[in-house]
Amino acid sequence: MLLNILKCEIDQIGTSRYAFHTNGYAINLDTKKKVKNLPDGSSIARRLLHLNTDYSTMKTPKGLPYRLWNQMNVEERREYVDYNMEVDHKIPTSKGGSDRLINLQWLTRKENSSKGNNV
Repeated sequence: MLLNILKCEIDQIGTSRYAFHTNGYAINLDTKKKVKNLPDGSSIARRLLHLNTDYSTMKTPKGLPYRLWNQMNVEERREYVDYNMEVDHKIPTSKGGSDRLINLQWLTRKENSSKGNNV
């Protein structure tokens, strides 16, 4: 499989390295095969969005005071997002949306559930 490394983010999960392509798929670099599931149980879309989010410039999530967000360092922000936010497909997959990075965004659980499968 030919892989455009310029469109990938590389991440280590356990003992294996994975390439997360901006088109929404992952390749195990040890076996050179696409994977559908990650060994740590996270979704490929979630991992891709995490790898491409700049937490130092990310806007304050709804429902969280700006002052609190502003006091967090980058790792604390990432942990907050990891536990309190969900990956949302701007165009739902049920309406033809993809798992590509351009179609993904972080939303609070409340925002994501109220959005449902609307665009």
